[in-house]
Amino acid sequence: MVASLASEEEGSSTSQHAPNSSSQESRKQHGKQAGAGAHTKSKAKEVGSAARGKGRGSSAQQQAAHGKQKQRTGNEKYSTGGSVTKGSTDEEGGVPARTKGSVPQQTSKRQWQGQRGEQGIGHKRTRTGSNSSSSKRTRTGPTFMPKSASATRLVECLQGAEVVATPQQSYKALYSLAKQVQQDERAGRRYSKAEGEHVVNAAHRLAARLLRGQASIPGGSSRSNHASSSRTVAWPPILRFDSKQLSMTVWSLSKLVGVSSRVRGRPVIELVDAIATHVAKTSVLNHPAEEACKNWSILLYGMAKMGFSCKDSRAVQQLFESGAKELPQIVHSQQHCVPQDASNSMWAFATAQYGGSVQQLVAEVASNLERVMEGASPQAWSNAVWALATLHSQNVGLGQGSAVVKVVSAGVKCMVQQRWRATLQGLSNTLWALATLGHHPGTATINTLVT
Repeated sequence: MVASLASEEEGSSTSQHAPNSSSQESRKQHGKQAGAGAHTKSKAKEVGSAARGKGRGSSAQQQAAHGKQKQRTGNEKYSTGGSVTKGSTDEEGGVPARTKGSVPQQTSKRQWQGQRGEQGIGHKRTRTGSNSSSSKRTRTGPTFMPKSASATRLVECLQGAEVVATPQQSYKALYSLAKQVQQDERAGRRYSKAEGEHVVNAAHRLAARLLRGQASIPGGSSRSNHASSSRTVAWPPILRFDSKQLSMTVWSLSKLVGVSSRVRGRPVIELVDAIATHVAKTSVLNHPAEEACKNWSILLYGMAKMGFSCKDSRAVQQLFESGAKELPQIVHSQQHCVPQDASNSMWAFATAQYGGSVQQLVAEVASNLERVMEGASPQAWSNAVWALATLHSQNVGLGQGSAVVKVVSAGVKCMVQQRWRATLQGLSNTLWALATLGHHPGTATINTLVT
């Protein structure tokens, strides 16, 4: 019983766990297919890996070939955009030719732009004429000096002022520096703070050198307190200058004051006082006679332009008193006198606040008006009329009213006839002078000046 139960349990267990023959065959077939699929996938992976390796190998070969090609061409920069065309080169520079419109291979956009910049590609073309596209044209009209050239010339003038050894060299250096400042002023160039400081130092250095020195004064000179004929005293070199050199020295200093008011320092003030005293006590400006009017005009104009006033300096007051006496005689003797000399002289008397009388000067100018003011520009007439009105407002004696009216009427007539040449400043000064003097030239004339 026990044995039969055991055999039945064994049989049942066998029937439950052992598959039949047909299921076993299907399972074997399924296993073979799965194995074949796995083998196929592994083969595909190997083929893909091999292909990718081959691709990487070909890319490396291309990169190596590209490097060799750059090495053969001397690693030159590309001159234009585009891709490299295999086997083609630029005949002029041996640079690989490119297909227009594409970016070079193995070169980023930024690198490509940098290469173009090194070659100068894309930069603006320098043109010599205005609105010129290809051909060179000659520029018409005023040409302005480049700032670099102007700065170079200024440096040369400043360097020349440092190496002077004689009074004549000091005079020439001062004049050259003033002319350079005048050219820069006309060109509209403004000096930097450092340049202005150098100009101030140069002016003080040259002024001090013109005041140093010794000279032998012959016996009987009024400048020596001793009767000895061989007495040697301190004598500034500037006092040995002739009339032209004296007047141009003052003019040069007035131009430098325009750069900086600090030019009018102690050395320049001492030099100007020495010149004013020397001219007021001598007749040095009257020789030669044909240049006397010009020299007086330049000297007085320079003094006033620098800001020296008769009220602040006794030497300047004496200088203008001497000029008020000498200039009428020069005009009366029919010596050479141009309109600019007459107008600048009257402008200087008004600007320097001269407190004496200019009656003789106004009378002589009015008497010789056609000769003295012939061909005068509107600017010269404007300065003369403004000077008369300013002197009148300062209670300076102008003499007879007829002489003043004659000069003012002639000036207004010229301003009307040459209205197109007159500046706005000149017109406004003329109108102010008419109102200050109480002179009414007529409604039509006033309307012409203001329109």
